[in-house]
Order: sequence, then C-alpha cells, then structure tokens
Amino acid sequence: MWTDLFLTAVGVLTVTLSVILATALLLARPAAHVADRFLASFLLVSAVDLLGWTAPLMPSVIPPLLVFRLPLAFLQMPFLLAYVLTLSSGLSKHRFHLWAGTVLVIVSALSLTPRALAMAGIDPGLPASKGFDLLWNEAALHLQFYIYAGLIGFRVFSRVTPIIDPGVRRWLKVLLLVSLLAHTLVLAKTVAAVAGARHVYAVLNVAVGVNAAAVLVSLLMLVLLKGALAKPAAPVRPLRVRTVSDENEMVRIREIMARLQLHRDQQLSLKALARRVGLSAREVSRLINDVEGLHFFDFVNEYRTQRAADLLTDPTWADRSILEIAYDAGFNSKSSFNAAFRKHQGVTPSSVRRAAIGDGVPATDFA
Repeated sequence: MWTDLFLTAVGVLTVTLSVILATALLLARPAAHVADRFLASFLLVSAVDLLGWTAPLMPSVIPPLLVFRLPLAFLQMPFLLAYVLTLSSGLSKHRFHLWAGTVLVIVSALSLTPRALAMAGIDPGLPASKGFDLLWNEAALHLQFYIYAGLIGFRVFSRVTPIIDPGVRRWLKVLLLVSLLAHTLVLAKTVAAVAGARHVYAVLNVAVGVNAAAVLVSLLMLVLLKGALAKPAAPVRPLRVRTVSDENEMVRIREIMARLQLHRDQQLSLKALARRVGLSAREVSRLINDVEGLHFFDFVNEYRTQRAADLLTDPTWADRSILEIAYDAGFNSKSSFNAAFRKHQGVTPSSVRRAAIGDGVPATDFA
C-alpha cells in the first residue's frame, strides 16, 4: 500500500534528520551549552519514537522491541522543558519533572514487558491484558504532553522569567505551537484507531508524518543557516576583573536607588536607571552583571521584594492587602510579585504576613 511505503520513507527521513540535528547541537561548539544537550536528548528520544515507521526495513527480531518506544516517549517533553528552563532561569531548582518522566518510563516499560515477550514468541506466563497496557500508556502519554506543553508555554509566553535572547523566544513559540498541532493530530489518530475508523486513521497517520518531516527539515535549515539553536541565558564575555572604581560606581548606583526609591516605579527600565545615574545603559548593565552578578530585573526585584517584606511585617500596614503592598513596592502584577518574592525571599508573601501579624489577613491576599 502506498501509505506504508510513504510512512517508511518518512520514518527514514525523520530519524536521520533527528540524529543529524542532535549531533550538530552537541558538536556545534567545543563545549556545548547545557541547554543544547537537553535539546539534543529531546531529538534523540524523538528519533527512537519515529523508528516505528521504519519497522518494515528491520530484521524480524527487532520489531518486538519497538514496543519500548512508548516508555521512552515519556522523556520527550521533560527534556524539552529542561531545555526551556535552562535557557530562562536555570535547571537546578526544577529537577522534579525529569524524575517524574523517568518514573513513568520505568512503570511503562514494566507494564509493556509481557507484550514484548509475547511478540517475541516467549510465553510470559501472565494473563492477557486485552490491550489495557497500551491503553493506559497512550492515555498517560497524551495527558503528560499537554501538562508539559502548558508548563513550557508559561515559560515561553510569560515575562515572569524571561528568556534573554528574543530570537530563541520566537522560535520556541513556533516550535510549541507546531508541536501542539502535531500532537493533537496524534491524539486524533489514536481516537480513530480505538474507534476502528481505519480510513481516518490512515489519513491522520500520513498527516502526522508530513508534519514531523516538515518540522525537522525546518529545524535543520535553522541550524545550518544560523548555527546552534540554544543561546546561554547570560552572554559569554571575556573574563573581567572587578576594579575598585567599578565597585565604587555600584555603591553610587545603590545609593541613588535607595535614596530616590526608584524601584517603586513600575515602569523603571535599564535606560531610565542609566539616565538617573548619568551612565549609559550598557555600562549600568555591565556593572550590575560584573559587580553584583545579577541581571537588571533581579537587581531591581531585590529592592522591591525587600520593601514588600518590610511592609508585610509592619503593623501599620496590617489593614492593607498583599496586592496593594506589591503595587506599592513596584510590581505590576501578582504573578510577577509572587515569583520574585519566592525567588529572593525564599518564602511566600502570605507566610511572612501570617508570621508577623497572625491569621487576620485580608481576603484579597494571595500566596
């Protein structure tokens, strides 16, 4: 049947492109950025998943093992989320999702082992599952995909923890939207298979193949034309030794920040701060990075969260909501305030207030 030949060709193409892309990411620089390694891992796991289309070309002993493609697919989205997290805010505090994916891989592999043994002609001595093993795996995989897609979407579209390079942000948005379309086609294909709609299943299978090939060809062209996809969150600069004059300038900047309460301005930008201190925006950014080891927004949010913490423990502000305090400190949304407060203070705003004032917190407060 022509569709079988087409999907076999697509399988060879997509697996080859995935391996080439992963290799390019790992070898693009003498020491690949850690984000590149996570993206390469995502592509390699995807290549294993796509091997199913190449089964007709394999020796007869290999296809029974292809059932284990399904467990490994549980690592695709965790690796992609790890890539995004590493670009935006670092991975050190976000390892749980990788462990969650690994646990699902182990559980899935154990549940599918009897099926693999039976396909290889070995009687596992276990009652027939009647397809429940595949059913729960498919359902769990679809659910996991949309959960991780939501987490990735929050990181990519939200400005709470911005990805530094705008180009990386743009292509990640496209990749996420295309992946959502592709996986929705896969979900529809699964439903068609369960419902016994063979013609619809065949059409959707071809659509999934075309989509996968188009995405991988586009990514390969992007790598060939523009180099590696990942860029470190902090630009790599030659090592610069801090000088006494740099530290003195930073002391002056901090003194102006504190005296004029600039952090309380919700519209404060790097250019606005530079005008206040009489330096160029580039020089202020360099000083904050070299002397303080911070990005501009983290530098400002230190002041804002400290003011908020002071007001949360001030009895004269006990009748004001946490949201009002957040606005007074310079934040323009509760989501950005919550994220920044946890990052810089290590606790939630409401826990600080309860510890200082008690349980009589206004109803409009948030965590």
